[in-house]
Order: sequence, then C-alpha cells, then structure tokens
Amino acid sequence: MPGLLAACSQSSVQPADAAAITSLGEPPARLTAQAFDARTVPADHGRLRVSFIGDQPGLPRVGVRQVFLCGTGCVAVGATKSIAAPDDGRGTGELFSDSAFPAMRVDRIIVQPDPAAGEVVPFKTIRLAEPINVMAGARHEVFLTVRTVQTGAKRHLAVDYLADGQMPPTSADVVAYRPDRLLNAGGHFKLEPGSLPEATLLGLQTLDTGDVTSRVAVWPGTRLTKPAEVTLPVNEARLPTGLTWADYHVRVAGRKVGQPVVKGGAATFTTGELGDVQLATERLIVQADGERPVAVAEPARAEGVLTALSEDTSSCRTRLKSANTEIESLFAQGHSAVKTNACETSAPYMHVVVINRSDRDQTLHVPLVPVSGGYELRSIEQHGAGSMVAINATQWDGDYGVFAGGVGYPLWTLRTQNVNRKLTSNYEAFLAFQQQPADKSRGTSAEFHRGYSANSTLSGSATPSVNFNTHTYHVLGSTTSIVANGACSRSPGTTRETWSAAGIGLNRMVLASTTSDASTNDYEICAIFEALGYMNGALRLDGGGAAAMAWNGVHLNPLTGTNYLKYGNFRYLLNAMVWK
Repeated sequence: MPGLLAACSQSSVQPADAAAITSLGEPPARLTAQAFDARTVPADHGRLRVSFIGDQPGLPRVGVRQVFLCGTGCVAVGATKSIAAPDDGRGTGELFSDSAFPAMRVDRIIVQPDPAAGEVVPFKTIRLAEPINVMAGARHEVFLTVRTVQTGAKRHLAVDYLADGQMPPTSADVVAYRPDRLLNAGGHFKLEPGSLPEATLLGLQTLDTGDVTSRVAVWPGTRLTKPAEVTLPVNEARLPTGLTWADYHVRVAGRKVGQPVVKGGAATFTTGELGDVQLATERLIVQADGERPVAVAEPARAEGVLTALSEDTSSCRTRLKSANTEIESLFAQGHSAVKTNACETSAPYMHVVVINRSDRDQTLHVPLVPVSGGYELRSIEQHGAGSMVAINATQWDGDYGVFAGGVGYPLWTLRTQNVNRKLTSNYEAFLAFQQQPADKSRGTSAEFHRGYSANSTLSGSATPSVNFNTHTYHVLGSTTSIVANGACSRSPGTTRETWSAAGIGLNRMVLASTTSDASTNDYEICAIFEALGYMNGALRLDGGGAAAMAWNGVHLNPLTGTNYLKYGNFRYLLNAMVWK
C-alpha cells in the first residue's frame, strides 16, 4: 500500500570492493536503467524515482554512486551524486534518480556509497516488509531516510527505507509525511505530528482552473486523525461581480467541508481529510468570453423527481433558464460565447458554455495534427490554443494519452476541413457544419443527423441513408444521441461516468463537460438542452479520462480519482471542438 511499508530487517556487509554488489550475495545488476523520458519510454516500462530525506537539519552531504532495486535480479538506477538532504520541515528531500525499466517486483534496496562524493553510509541490503510492484505505465516514488547513528562518542550516518507510493504522472511535488514531526507541505498544508499513523508519501499539484483560487490536487486522498491547516492564495480580480468571500465555501474531494477565512490575499481553513482542495460557490454565475464573471439572480429552487439511476436535474434547469436571460443579453452586446455554472453543483454536474453561432467573427475548428501512423495526441489546452472554448471530441484508438507525443486514430466517423478522416458503418449521431464563407458574410450553420455513415453523402453513396447536403466541412459522429427527433431519451441512460456533450438549436450551440468531482449519464445531460430549448439535436462526445473543457485557455475540469492516478491532471486527446 502506498506509503505504508516498513523495512522489517537489514543485513550489513562491509565489502572489500564497494562497487561489487556480489559481495552482498547479489548477482551483478542485470541492467542499468535509463533516465525517464516520456517521449521514448517503452509501454512495458514503469517509472521509479528515488529520493533521500534527512531526519534532522544540518546533515553533511552523502556520497551515493548508485541505488540497486532488487527482486529476482537487480536493476541499477542513478549516477554518482553528492546528496544534501537535511530536514527542512517541508518533506521534499532530494531527488537522486528518475528512471524507467521493465515492470518488476522489488523487495530489496541497496545504496552504493561513493566516498569521493560525500560522507559514506554503510553498504548493505535493506529488505522490505512489503514489496514494491513497479507496474508498466505507472509512476512510483521511493523515499530513503538518512539518519544519524550515535555509537558511544562516534557518530555516523545510515540509510533506511522510509516510504513508497504510486503517484499520478503529473504530480509536481512529492513530500514525505513522518508521524513524529510537523509537515509544512508546499506552503499549502500543515499536518501535525500524529495526523497519519505511518510514514506516507503525498503527491501535490497546483492547478489553475480559472477560479478565485487554484485547485490543489493531493494524492492519495486520506482521512486525518488531526485536522490539517490549509492556506490557498486567492485572486481578487476573479471574484465575480456581485459576490463576496462569504458566498464561497471549501470543497475537499468534491465535498463541502466549511467556510474559509479570507485575509491578506489568502484563504485559510482546516480539514479532516486530504484530497482535491478548492473554493467554490453555489451562487449562479455567467461569464462572457474575456470578461469578469457576474452573479445572476435566481428564483427559489424547486424539488424534482429522481430515478434509480438518475439524480434530480430540476435545479440545473431552473438556474439555466435564469442564466439564459443574461446569456442572451451578452450575445446582444456582441459576445460570442458565455460560460455558466448553473449545472455544476447539481445534476448533471457539468460546465456549460453557450455559443452564438450567428457570430460572424468566430467559427468552429476541429484541429488534427497528422503524423506517421495517425494523428498526434495533444492536451485540451494545446487543441484550444487562442480559443474562447474547446471541448474534447472523438473517441480514438492507439496510445492512451498518458505522455506527450502519443499517436491515435479516430474510432467514430470524423470529417474535418472537407476531408474524411474516418467512416464507420455503426449507427451513429452526427453534428455536421458548413464552412463559413471567406468574407464572413454569415455565421456557422450546423445540422444534426442520425443514420449509417458508410451509406451517406460522405462516402459518395448513390442512395444515401444520411444526406449531409452542404454541411460536410466538419462532421463529428458519436455512438450516442442525447437529443434526437426533438426530444430527450427517457431511458435512465448509461452507466454514470464523466462525459462531454455538444448540441444545437435556435442558432446556438452548447458544449458541456462533467466537473472534476462528479459523474452523470445521458438522461441527466439532456436537461441542459431542454432547459435552453436547444432541441435540434445533441450527441455525447468521448468520456472517462478524455472528458475535458478549456475556457479562455484554462483547463476547467482536471482529472481526479483513478483517472488522475493513471493519466495525471489531463489526458492527451485526438481532437477537439474549438470555437475561435
């Protein structure tokens, strides 16, 4: 289990040749691991980082030549380094190696000293009570502690195992919590001694989601035996017009946990658990592209009806109708896209952006970057560079999208810039778009269709079941329609998951993507389109770890939970619907 292992026994040998692990009864290292490089790491390799941390301030430098990770054989990681790892109270330690090697089970660790680089530590085998399973495609962290040993009048240093854990690929900082001392982690968290029962590694990442505070992602989420004090910088310029700090509450791991004290440019609060941390408001807000958010008055919320698989969407409907008056007013003032939080705190728990397709200055783009074997996978912010809004689009096969430089190809029908990228024979729903005239004499026309894409005007069929007419510049297919024939599906919908969706009506287009801490289904998503009256057609876009939306260049819904552990705070995507 992450961070909860302990070294149960150690055997020490003073070798004649400090470079020979054979003197410890080990076979020669079967390989020296390469430094981790996300662009070239093989699919069957795992990533493992080794760090050292001291048990007190003022420790001398330690000379380390290599570290050996042993199971059925040994792998050597790192190269000679002088380690300065005093305890600074922040738990960061000093990184020694960041390596990639084939998946293996590690039950022994050997630190090989280098007298020329610093003080020597005993050359010995550290045996782990529980093995570390280095898995393909995963990131692992190991912390070794440097401690002072006093023998009579003599003092020397020793190295022991402290903790390990699997971490998300994008965790910016990894810190070690030790139960016998205070931890001031990353300037955000203060954990008292005894807050956790054993030494534990924590991954931290600060994410700008465009709100009044950054979101701090903490892995793993865990309950504490003593409350932690948390401090987050606040951005006064992002406080919506009409709101005060009293309108905000603290959310940890998607749950409301209390009110912050905001003073001197920072919000301070306590929490009994660790997880994704941010400030949020339940007040209704709209935000036009490039403008400051504005609070909108709303009527009292009505109670609705729940089903076995779906939650009450009446709050979303009511709030969205209230927001729509302000949205249309902003369109009349010349704005092209407006974001609202109307459906973020109740089902379907989605970020919603409404687009004015009659705007002649903006249009839809569906960027793809051809490379050998398919198309380059890119982040939602890369796809949406320079845009008002971007949302993930087509499901793909190929690389998973964990690392930059991945390649994929579409699984659903996709046509961009009048070029067929993929035609399937599956029964699908389609959003189809005309090319905007070069003189921008009109906006962006769109249609919704259902049928077999292989038997369509896209494939040149003489008797097409789907006739896209002039709407063939961009065509995006999906396996699932949210709105068809002017109505929502009245079935409970799919298994709850994170999804994105797009739909059209009244010369508008809606893009919606699940918030970070939530899940939804088709039935709930349809409430958005019903409330706005946009019933020409809507389809579900890719979901799971691929669901993503960027607003004014900022990723709104970074990944959480197991998706965060696997991919990091975002996944590299095949393509996106981009309005700019």
